[in-house]
Amino acid sequence: TRADFVLVARAVRLHLDTEHLPLELVTPLFLSQAAHGTAAGKMDIDSAKGTGEASLRFEGVRLASADEREQPAFNATLDGSWAKGRLDLAARAEGVSTSPFDLKASLPLIRDPEGAWPMLAQKGPVSASLDWEGPLASLVALADVQGQQLSGDAKIALSAGGDISAPRVSGRATIANGVYENFDSGTM
Repeated sequence: TRADFVLVARAVRLHLDTEHLPLELVTPLFLSQAAHGTAAGKMDIDSAKGTGEASLRFEGVRLASADEREQPAFNATLDGSWAKGRLDLAARAEGVSTSPFDLKASLPLIRDPEGAWPMLAQKGPVSASLDWEGPLASLVALADVQGQQLSGDAKIALSAGGDISAPRVSGRATIANGVYENFDSGTM
């Protein structure tokens, strides 16, 4: 793994090039407290120029659920580019269900006028879509909800559009065979 980081005159330049980076080393950056697997890929950000590129692969990723059981391993990719005030993202995860988790988004992104890092703009067009079908426990593991468990079969098809200050979200999310359990209160 090679990383270069430069902070100059309220601008940041970051270059990351990695192969087989254990996710345990970067788990504090994730929502989940327990991540296993490896990451590989490249990332370049230059906030002074308002540009960036990322192409990352995650293999054999396992997340622990709230009851500390590990979920099935999955593989994922994250590709993104930042140019001309736009951030375009594509993320895909496969292996937890027969249907992959697909996320595509285009957002207004600028350099923070009071800092060095990129930030979402307060105005500008946004578009996004999320499609997935699979076990709900896999999504709940990402949120790392302590003392609770939610399971069932989920189908999600969502989209967003309009201005980022007031996006319009539409779509459908359904749960079949759902079970909620709170370990502290005993509620099921």
